Amino acid sequence: NDKILFNKKNVEKLIKQIYINQSILASNLDDEIKIRLKNNILFHGVRGTGKNTIIDIIKDEINIPYADVKLSTDLSIVARNIVEQLLKRSNNEEEANNGIVYLRDNFDEIIDVFDGQEEKAYTVVDYLMKIGKITLNNNNIDFSKLTFVVLFDSFDYNVPFDEIMDTMAVTGCDTEISTK
Repeated sequence: NDKILFNKKNVEKLIKQIYINQSILASNLDDEIKIRLKNNILFHGVRGTGKNTIIDIIKDEINIPYADVKLSTDLSIVARNIVEQLLKRSNNEEEANNGIVYLRDNFDEIIDVFDGQEEKAYTVVDYLMKIGKITLNNNNIDFSKLTFVVLFDSFDYNVPFDEIMDTMAVTGCDTEISTK
């Protein structure tokens, strides 16, 4: 009987932000504008406050295709896993391209990628968005259109604003929501 401590208002904020992203993606706006308006979300809180449980509950409650992935040392495996899960949970390519990707475990890490001539540092989300489109079974999934929700364990509730901003920059997120 684990006690889950979280603020219901912040869970509602998380769900609301996901729906805002979905309404932006469903609008008639130009693709570049849609991508600029949509937010990737940093969902953070002290270990044991129910972040994973909240995600487990809402991912099936909201009727949006999703991929739920953990970090692997090979990001091409992560990317393929995302595409396979989105296609499995959607009716068509368009639905899959408006999906949500829940990233668990160490997605705040900086990775070094050899880019033909030099090594470049990327956040995992930036790297996944840089991939662009992946084709699988004649379906094109555009990573820049997906909404990423990054779960992040903070060590206490009084995380300094600077640290949250640094983590958001590192994870490529625009919106932060706490379990506090």
